[in-house]
Amino acid sequence: MREIFNLYLEKKSLLKVTMDLNERGHKTNQFISAAGKAFGGIKFKKTSIQTMLKNPIYIGKVHHDGVLYPGLHEPIISEEIFQRVQDILKDNRRERLERKNVKFLGLLNHILRCKACDSIMFHTYSHKNKRKYRYYVCMNAQKRGYKECPTRSVSAEEMENAVIESLKSAGKDDQRLKESLIVNSPIWESLFPQERRHALRLMLKTAYYDGETGKLKLNLNESGLQVLYRMQEGLPENG
Repeated sequence: MREIFNLYLEKKSLLKVTMDLNERGHKTNQFISAAGKAFGGIKFKKTSIQTMLKNPIYIGKVHHDGVLYPGLHEPIISEEIFQRVQDILKDNRRERLERKNVKFLGLLNHILRCKACDSIMFHTYSHKNKRKYRYYVCMNAQKRGYKECPTRSVSAEEMENAVIESLKSAGKDDQRLKESLIVNSPIWESLFPQERRHALRLMLKTAYYDGETGKLKLNLNESGLQVLYRMQEGLPENG
């Protein structure tokens, strides 16, 4: 446990600490429940590291009814080190919140998944030379480290264009499907980003991306496509 606190003071990053521990083969503590079921003994995630770093039990204190009391056990981390870690966690959280204040939701939010990890790919961005670069990042890679995933991250613009082109191709041999896939309609170009996101959610359940082969697999949303077809035909959404 001292090693984890010291690593965080050195690296100041939950992800870097997680990657370091996993690369060296460390696992979470394993225990057996009263029912005989085994828990733990798995690779670390950012969330498990954060939980440990925020737990006052390591400075010999316990929470009870929202109040912090001295415990009956000996501390294994000094209060000075614990407080330094809390300050870094707080500063990092403030930076993340500031970045979130400038919101740009990707068109494929809640749709795009990493095939290798069967994990959500979430939208994010970075700045370089006053330009914004958008990405989709595998949640598993973000939690456990980029070496755990062959996909890691992809260009958001390229991925969104690839999905839209795949949708256009999906309706070539089926006229009703083509009419339901609003990406084939001039209407698509007139939609605002939030309207395009909503339309994509109606067209697609999931889009799996294979980072090793570069291939996409789309799972169409049949009920959503019916809604889009009826809307374009001027019919009630339910009927």
